[in-house]
Amino acid sequence: MRPGKAITFGLLGGKPFLGLSGNPAAAYAGFEMLARPAIRKMRGFAEGTRPVQQAILTHGVKKRQGRRFFDRTTVLRDPETGELLVTEAKTQNSALLGTMQRANCLLRIDEGPCELKAGDVVDVVRVDLPEGTVL
Repeated sequence: MRPGKAITFGLLGGKPFLGLSGNPAAAYAGFEMLARPAIRKMRGFAEGTRPVQQAILTHGVKKRQGRRFFDRTTVLRDPETGELLVTEAKTQNSALLGTMQRANCLLRIDEGPCELKAGDVVDVVRVDLPEGTVL
């Protein structure tokens, strides 16, 4: 996944161990997508993942790599149409935490190369809403 490459999981002294990437945005994405759900599951919560919502992409996004991407984005409701619009942060550099601070969701782009166009309906993981929220 990107950001978040170089993730480690295993047992250390019989206890689960999860090592995340050292870059801030990569560590955040790895925590949200892997660590948070695992911790919630171990604590007995029925729901461990953040809510996923569909939104309309405001611009094109192209990726060539085969990994799953979680791009930092912001989703807002269009005041005229009521539709949810998602806009990607200008830079996706995993060393920059500012884009994560301003984001309220992660655009999920599945494995394999793809080219998304403005107006495409995409899935966004809402990191601003608690787990189990029904949308």
